[in-house]
Amino acid sequence: MIVLYALNLFALLGLELYRYWFLQKYFRLPLFSPVLIVFIFNFPVFLGTYYLGPIINGLSFFNPYFQFGILMLNLQMIIFVILIVILSKYSAIFGRAYHPFLKYFHIPLTINNVKRFPWVAVFFFILYVTFLTLTAFKHIGILEWVQNPRLSYLHGRAGVGHYYSISITCLTVSSFFAFLYLNPRWHIFLLPLYLYAFYLFGSKGIIMRFAGWYLVILALKISQKQMLIWFPFVLVATMTFSLRHHLGSGFDISFLIEKFSIILRYFDHMVNGTMYYESFFANRIGLFWGEVWTTSWWGVLPRSIFSEKPFVYGTINIVEHFYPGAATAGHTPAFGGAVNAFADFGVIGVILGALFNPVYFITVLCSALVLSLIHI
Repeated sequence: MIVLYALNLFALLGLELYRYWFLQKYFRLPLFSPVLIVFIFNFPVFLGTYYLGPIINGLSFFNPYFQFGILMLNLQMIIFVILIVILSKYSAIFGRAYHPFLKYFHIPLTINNVKRFPWVAVFFFILYVTFLTLTAFKHIGILEWVQNPRLSYLHGRAGVGHYYSISITCLTVSSFFAFLYLNPRWHIFLLPLYLYAFYLFGSKGIIMRFAGWYLVILALKISQKQMLIWFPFVLVATMTFSLRHHLGSGFDISFLIEKFSIILRYFDHMVNGTMYYESFFANRIGLFWGEVWTTSWWGVLPRSIFSEKPFVYGTINIVEHFYPGAATAGHTPAFGGAVNAFADFGVIGVILGALFNPVYFITVLCSALVLSLIHI
């Protein structure tokens, strides 16, 4: 049984590595490719979620319910890898066949158009400041928000989530026009500004996503030799802003090492997932028969407009079972091990969820198509 458990864990790691390796090799991408950059940002989270986090949180790898969660992830991952292989080959054929016609869909970037882009970036940056200020004034105040974005993110968005979301959108659009069309020599000044702006959202995930997007754009604009210089600089700057959420104003490296286990304790997804599967097989919680999926659409509706929006919907139904009242208080722990897909229809739900996940399907298809066009 120990051998099977070990194979189960190694299979998950192998499938995760293979999907990135396949895209890198199939499209013959250079070292600093969009695929490698995404991998570098995602892989530490993967390790923390499924390997380091469970260890720090005292979860045994030989727990049968933990292993069942990993097995469900492997089932899901196998389907994802098959989709990646099929859609990549299809996209490569499509890209090569239709590449000559894509020029008719390009927006002509004349000198006059490009000159306007910095002003577009400034305009949306001003909108970002406006809507983030409106978010802060509701409960906390702008000064307190700037001093502690993390606590403000956790406790200061109730009732003004729409302002918060709009501010994220505005800053994203601003960064798009600032970095995509401006000469890279301006980036040395703009990057710290935008990293700090994204830092004020109080979410490490938002900072990391921006940094990943920026490196992908940069890899398409400069040479591989230049990327050798820019890449570590961007990583260090990103980690600096991300770790401020944990270290506050102090950057004592010894303190960081001592508290590293505290950071890893945030990766409790598999602890919660194991708890779910143990309860399921003990008949303490049943299947939701589609309720999780059908009610998840409430998530796209802002509460400020739809006041009847429930606090418990979608995957929060699972959270409410184990942590009653957590959703109302604004805390929604994550459940790993493909629990969100399993909760409705069991193993069949995991399979169907992987096969017919529209977001994943469209993301893989579009990503593969873009990669196929880079080196036609």
